[in-house]
Amino acid sequence: MSVFGEIFERNFPDQDLEELASVALKAFCKIARDNLTVANEKCPTGNSDLQKWFTDDK
Repeated sequence: MSVFGEIFERNFPDQDLEELASVALKAFCKIARDNLTVANEKCPTGNSDLQKWFTDDK
């Protein structure tokens, strides 16, 4: 088990690690999308491939 897995298991013993990982990934993607929005406002010719990856609803 990874160090992060051990920390989650110790701090959230009743939670499913897969569920926690899913929540963490959603939070990371939200932060990344927000940062990408700010970056696009400052540099409108930003990386369109990166923007597509974060904004696709697949």
